[in-house]
Amino acid sequence: MPLGVVLAELGQKKITSVMIEGGGDLLGHALDERLIDKVQIYVAPIFTGGPIVAFGGRGAHRTHDGAHLERVSFEKIGPDIYVTGYPKYDRAASL
Repeated sequence: MPLGVVLAELGQKKITSVMIEGGGDLLGHALDERLIDKVQIYVAPIFTGGPIVAFGGRGAHRTHDGAHLERVSFEKIGPDIYVTGYPKYDRAASL
């Protein structure tokens, strides 16, 4: 079942907040479909390399066309950095 359909059904049941934690492919798909309205990302001081992608999907054709975060906040938690922001999508780029 497409993620957008699942979210619409949850919305009809008055569930308005969902955490998506399913790997780069699922997160990339959610970004491609403009389904994410808030991000909470933890950045750790670790480089793994290899084929692991944080956000898969089609992605933006140009940096300018990507989702830009607004109202960004940062918090240091131990050696990690916790980033919160709200994506602003360029609707023209997604058409």
